[in-house]
Amino acid sequence: MELKEGLKSNEAQELAKKFEEDYKLSQLTEQLKDNKIEFIHQEKTYRVRLLTSSEKEELHFLRIKKYTQLLKDKDILLEKDFKQLLKERNIIDIDKLDEEIERLNVLWKDTNLKLGEALSKNYTDDILKSYESQIKQIKEQIDTIIIQKSSFLEDSLENQLLNYVSQYLTYLSLECKNNDVWVRAFDTLENFANCNDEQLVNKAAKYTLYLQYFGI
Repeated sequence: MELKEGLKSNEAQELAKKFEEDYKLSQLTEQLKDNKIEFIHQEKTYRVRLLTSSEKEELHFLRIKKYTQLLKDKDILLEKDFKQLLKERNIIDIDKLDEEIERLNVLWKDTNLKLGEALSKNYTDDILKSYESQIKQIKEQIDTIIIQKSSFLEDSLENQLLNYVSQYLTYLSLECKNNDVWVRAFDTLENFANCNDEQLVNKAAKYTLYLQYFGI
């Protein structure tokens, strides 16, 4: 089985920065209204929304079907087997990446606590800005490692299943406004998958993911 190298650290870092610049997810709470996020793309109004109960059932059924299909393919490795193979071939140790992510998460939390304490004690702006800068840098490091890790494991069974579910979830969630009426942006999953407008698809996917985490 041929293994891809995955993203190098500097490539992952650039992707993390581009992701933040393109989508500004930290600002999306202002756009989140009634469990929907509206946005304009090429002079058309789109939105993503939470799924209905019947759509959730449909997604759950298709997830099980896809999972069974992937399990039957002997050439598709589970993530744990992928990690072991990458380590045995001296490509990368994913467990060490996980350890570094955990270490940085602890550091990020500790620094946030220090910032909170500094704010409560009215520390100088220089000290506050220093903590804020450290928090931002730590977050960027975490994002970089996560992107790098994902690039190595993107062909694992779990990642293929996740990508399929994310694609179907976005297809179900994405609507566009047509004569003041909201309609599904794509008639079929196939049409959505074949869409050449990468910017629209990526933006809708990120917004849909955000909505699943922060919607009520």
